[in-house]
Amino acid sequence: MKYLLSITLVLGALTCSVTPTQAATTAEHVSGKIVLDVENHGEAWYVYPYNNYRYYLGRPDNAFDIMRYLSLGITDTDLAKIPTSADTFTGDQTLRERLSGWILLQVEQYGEAWYVNPADLKRYYLGRPDDAFAIMSDLGLGITTADLATIPISADFLILPRRPARSKVSP
Repeated sequence: MKYLLSITLVLGALTCSVTPTQAATTAEHVSGKIVLDVENHGEAWYVYPYNNYRYYLGRPDNAFDIMRYLSLGITDTDLAKIPTSADTFTGDQTLRERLSGWILLQVEQYGEAWYVNPADLKRYYLGRPDDAFAIMSDLGLGITTADLATIPISADFLILPRRPARSKVSP
């Protein structure tokens, strides 16, 4: 009986196909998140979940424009299914997971913008440019310059960080 059980286990192990899983790229890992370059003055980037490219958030007005153009429209009914940061209800978990990391534009109101934070799957009101920039900074995830460099920069809305001018040294 032990012999039959051993053969069954060995045959079962041989017939199971094990395929190695490929590790997610940095862009896939931080898709939909705001990342802050911790080695470079905390510059903020948004990794757009549609294409996993990064967009420089720059100043509040630039960040607000990028958020407005990269947003996804949502109805009041669907938006109500996603709790705000202050709400205690669960909402529609499937919808929350599907919209994780997206910037939503409330199309049936005045075009208010919301961000669904991947960390807690709650929505955050982006309000005025300064408010939106503060929320993005607060919810941002630190990233090294080396890891950030592996995420491609989008050519759309190409606004790059300004680097300090190098001082000239006289001979």
